[in-house]
Amino acid sequence: MDDCLSGSSDVNKFETLKTELSELLQKGGIHLHKWCCSGTPTREPQTFPLYRNSEEVTVKTLGMLWGSSTDTFTCKVTVNTNSNFTKRDVLSDIARIYDPLGFLGPFITKAKIFMQQLWLLQIDWHEKLPPDIAEQCDITSRLLCSKSQVAPIKPVIELSACLLLSQLLHKVIRALKLNIDSIQFFTDSSVALSWINSSSHLLKTFVRNRVVQIQELSKDFHWKHVSSKFNPADLLSRGLEAKTLAASELWWKGPDLSRINLFDYQTLQSPSSSTDKLYSDELKTLYKVTLKSNNDSNFLDTLIDITNNFHKLIRILGFIFRFKRNCKSLIKSTGPLTQEEYQKAETHLLKSLQVKYFHKEISALKKGTPVSPTSKLKFLYPFIDPSRD
Repeated sequence: MDDCLSGSSDVNKFETLKTELSELLQKGGIHLHKWCCSGTPTREPQTFPLYRNSEEVTVKTLGMLWGSSTDTFTCKVTVNTNSNFTKRDVLSDIARIYDPLGFLGPFITKAKIFMQQLWLLQIDWHEKLPPDIAEQCDITSRLLCSKSQVAPIKPVIELSACLLLSQLLHKVIRALKLNIDSIQFFTDSSVALSWINSSSHLLKTFVRNRVVQIQELSKDFHWKHVSSKFNPADLLSRGLEAKTLAASELWWKGPDLSRINLFDYQTLQSPSSSTDKLYSDELKTLYKVTLKSNNDSNFLDTLIDITNNFHKLIRILGFIFRFKRNCKSLIKSTGPLTQEEYQKAETHLLKSLQVKYFHKEISALKKGTPVSPTSKLKFLYPFIDPSRD
């Protein structure tokens, strides 16, 4: 059975975890025979045959080397002492570097840049490296190095990096299980920051989709701008040699924000919406359109043109009346139409049709005079219903 990584910030909780886990696995016939922790167990040492003492104990778990005394991770790389390097040898050395947590990111980037240079020279896999290229490697002090530079990154790619940062943060929060007071995101791309602070509906599809995800993932946090000089991610994109990486305070500890008064404070503030062409190119083109209608037909005629289904007309009118009432009332009505709403809509529809086609008869009846002898309603003895007037 393979080793596993777990633990607790409290020694007593760790010992309880060990006891419970041992009892659980014993039921399956599995015996845990070694343990290692960075603290000193309070129980019998024999129950923890591998624990912190005066000597360093290095444990290899899941490909990572962990020193229990110093509570640090170690990365070991075997350097190829062969003087006749080929492109296959270089790729093999790079592939041996196991760094799942990204601690050596800038150094691996430097190695990949060197490998990219070999591809540009179209060197065969088994061909010995040219002298001018091979001299860039000093195997006595470092693995690989390169004199080439990284091409400038487009703001759209910077935006994708911001999305990656937002996604990574949530994984880190779940892993740490700590109460964090506040979190701030930093990017050295003012264009990407302007997109993040913009309304997503104003942006084109590619940028909008990523901005929506970033805004959702970082809605409880703050985005700020930082100069490339103080941005650790800039080291990752440019790459560093191993010796420089080991001594880089910026990479291991981040920018010293306590010294913020020593440099321009504005470099750490969110800039206003950028007027840069790169920013505006990703904005949707908005057109102002004015529509003027000269339609003199009334609303009922328009409604009847939509459908000649009587019951459907009543339902449409019912929901129109509900919308009007909801706009004026704090208590909103939802769901299907009630019987009262249905009857109100039906009465309004019938009255509107009567006014349209029998307005002369209605006018005469309201005045108390008989309808015209030529009226179609003459022999139906029409009258005005006071309850529905």
